[in-house]
Amino acid sequence: MTQLWQLSAANIAKMVSNKEISAEEVAKSHLERIDGVNQVLNALTIVEREATSKAKTFDQGARSGKLSGVAFTSKINVDHAGYPTDDGVSFLAGDIATETTTTVRGLEEAGATMMGRSNAPALAFRIHTGNELHGETFNPFDKAITPGGSSGGAGVAVATGMCAVAQGNDIGGSIRWPAFCNGIYGLRPSMGRMNVMRVKTAAPRFASSMMMSTNGPLARTVDDLWLAFEAMSHATSDDPRTTPVALTGTEKPTSKKVALITSDGHAISDETKQALQIAGKHLEDAGYEVEEVNPPMLENTFSLWMRIAAPELIHQTELMMQVPDADFVTWTRDVIATFPTLEPDTYFKAIIERDLIGRAWMKFMNDYPLMIMMNASNNSMPARYDTQGIDAVKDVFETLRYQFSLPALGFPVLQAPINVGIPKPNGVQIVGSPFREDLLFDAARAIEIREGQRPVVDVAW
Repeated sequence: MTQLWQLSAANIAKMVSNKEISAEEVAKSHLERIDGVNQVLNALTIVEREATSKAKTFDQGARSGKLSGVAFTSKINVDHAGYPTDDGVSFLAGDIATETTTTVRGLEEAGATMMGRSNAPALAFRIHTGNELHGETFNPFDKAITPGGSSGGAGVAVATGMCAVAQGNDIGGSIRWPAFCNGIYGLRPSMGRMNVMRVKTAAPRFASSMMMSTNGPLARTVDDLWLAFEAMSHATSDDPRTTPVALTGTEKPTSKKVALITSDGHAISDETKQALQIAGKHLEDAGYEVEEVNPPMLENTFSLWMRIAAPELIHQTELMMQVPDADFVTWTRDVIATFPTLEPDTYFKAIIERDLIGRAWMKFMNDYPLMIMMNASNNSMPARYDTQGIDAVKDVFETLRYQFSLPALGFPVLQAPINVGIPKPNGVQIVGSPFREDLLFDAARAIEIREGQRPVVDVAW
C-alpha cells in the first residue's frame, strides 16, 4: 500500500485541495517516516513535532495553495521564525530567528507544512554534510559515500520521503551536488531570482556569497521542483540583488540545439560519460538537436570560483580557523593551501574574465540555448573525503569542476538524475541563460518522461 510520504508534492496538493485527504494526515505520515529513518540518517537536526497541529489549522482554513499540505524542510543556515539559525556551529545554537526568509515564507504561504530543519556542514562550507554541533548525515544508498553538501540533509530528506520538497542554497554546488548524490532533482536558479540567507539587514555577508550564493529547491520530480521554485520565487525587499523577472520567458528560442559536453581534456569516468550520452539521447528523442560541442572559454571557468573566492578566504583565514569544528578547519586550511599565489590584482582579473566568459556564453547560447554538462567526473565520493589532505582537496575541485565553475557565472542550472544501471546515483546538469529556468524545466521533463519518476528510497545498509 502506498503511504502518503511516498507521494509527489503535486499529488499531495491536489488531494488535499480536493479534500480527498487532510494536511494533518500528510504531516502525520511524514512524521512516522521521519521517526523510521532520521535516527539512522541524521538528515534533520530538528523535527517539527507540532506539524500535525499546524496542518490541522490549515485544514480548518481555506485549504488552498499550490503546495497545500505538502511536507517541506528548511536548512539550518537560513532564518525561519522560531528555529535557530545555527549554521552547524555551537556559538550560534541560541540564535533563534524572529522572522522567516522570503523563500521559505513563500513555501509556507503556498500551503506547505514545515517538517524540520535540514543538516549542513559548519557555515555551509564543505562538500560533505557533518558538523560538531549536529553530527554526520549519511547517504541512504551507501554509508561509505557522501550525501553531498552543503544541503546534504535536504537531499537525504527528500530522497527518503521525510519531505516532498526542500529549501537549500548553493554557492559552489550546495544544491546540485547533494541532489546528484541522492538521486533527485535540484535547481540553482539565476543569480537575482531569489533572496539569499539571513533576514537581518544588519548582518554582513561575504562578498563571495553576495556574488555567487542563491537559494533554490530540491525535489524528487520535475513538477514538484517547479512548484517549489514557483513558491520560493517570492517578491522581497530584503535583498537588493533580487530581480523581479517572470518565471516563464515571453517566447521560446527559435533554436532547438543543445550543446552536449562530453570531453573537456580532463578525466571523466565511464559512468559519467554514459549519463551525458543517455541525457543527450533522451533530448534527441524529444525533438532537440543535440551536438557534442563545448562553449567558449570552458577551461577558464574551472578555476574562476577559486580565483574569486581566494582573496576573501585568505583575508578571513584567522577568523575561520577559530570555528569550533575540526573537519571545517581541516577543509578550510587545505583549501586555502591549494590557492595559487595571490597578486594584488588577482580578484580584479577574475572579475574581468568572468564578464568576458559570460558575454561569450550568451553569444554561444543564441545558437545553443541549452547545455548539458557533467555534474561530477566520478559518480560518487567517499564520506569525509574533503578532510583527507591537500591532494584530496585538489581532487575535489577537479572532480567537481563544473559544480564550482557555474555559480561564478550566475547562470541557472538544473541537476537531473540519470540511471546508468549501477546502485549509486548519477546525473547531469542542464544549463541555460539567465532567467530562463523555464527552458531547463522543459528539458528536464523530457528526460524524466524517458527516465521515469524517482521513487522514494529506503536505507540500503
